[in-house]
Amino acid sequence: ALQYYAKDKITDKTDVVKMIGYNSEGTIIDTKDVSVAGPESLVGAITINPSNFAISTDSYVKGTFTGNVKTVSLVVNGVESAKVGVIDGTTWQYYAKGKILKPTDVVSVKAYNAAGTLVDTKTLTVTQNPAGTSTIVPAAFKLKTDTNVKGTFTGSVKYVALKVGDTVYSKVAVVDGT
Repeated sequence: ALQYYAKDKITDKTDVVKMIGYNSEGTIIDTKDVSVAGPESLVGAITINPSNFAISTDSYVKGTFTGNVKTVSLVVNGVESAKVGVIDGTTWQYYAKGKILKPTDVVSVKAYNAAGTLVDTKTLTVTQNPAGTSTIVPAAFKLKTDTNVKGTFTGSVKYVALKVGDTVYSKVAVVDGT
């Protein structure tokens, strides 16, 4: 293998560059052209999938990328968080729990190439709850036998309350993820 530090020597994609090989006596034994790629070789693009972050249920902003993307950062209300490396050759994710706090937050993801140059920015919509409906399904309560009204839920239900007649009792947290 061979290498020659050239960052400060090759400064434009139109530079004509050759690599010269020498033997131990200092005689030229080979010369080859070096192709120079311009900054367009460092372009990349990201896609956010899903394009909505639900504060109540999501932890990560995730997506895919094409081209030269090495790190991504999360920007919330103009404040950019630390850059994190991509997962593999096509996917990225950013842990956003605790960073995106309100549905009114203005959120974007920035993508950077191997040189640390910004190559793409995408905006993200924010909601409190995921798209679709959240439901509760209470089981029948047996007088004099049951102590709790039990049931199941879907979506982003985090608390339930009980209303008996005109009285609404305090909220309690759901027991688990079902």
